[in-house]
Amino acid sequence: MTQARVSEILDDLIEVCREEESCYRRCLQVLKKDALRRVLRRRAGQAARAQRALAKLRKAMGARECTGPVLAQPAKMNEAHAFGAVSDEASALGMCERVEAVVLMRYRDALDFELPEPVRRLLQRQFDALLARRSVREVVTTPPQPQRDTSRPHTVAVLVR
Repeated sequence: MTQARVSEILDDLIEVCREEESCYRRCLQVLKKDALRRVLRRRAGQAARAQRALAKLRKAMGARECTGPVLAQPAKMNEAHAFGAVSDEASALGMCERVEAVVLMRYRDALDFELPEPVRRLLQRQFDALLARRSVREVVTTPPQPQRDTSRPHTVAVLVR
């Protein structure tokens, strides 16, 4: 695979990470629940870090500027259209789910190519991290875990025969 093609693939993933971060930050403005806001803030930060890592790799390969997305172009999120509908919690969660699906699809598409080993390693690590996290909808519907009382030390009983 040519270096130009690898650079185009990295450009596409940088753009999708940028869109993901932007989506999460926009949805933060609508959501009221603190737990969900923390999750989206963390995910926006993860998207920004992924974007920086991809840009650093692209620069290390000698590519200079982002030429735009090349993979799965019909799935590109149109920010003005997509974010215009975010007005309440349900629409914000729906937007987050859609952007998560787009990001996963783009990473899968990129990993289908024969990429140089350092590129494949980074993309696979980022893709695995995306797969490991729960969807935003699961975060909302999962009941909160009971808080442990940390004010007093816990003791462990040991049975001796």
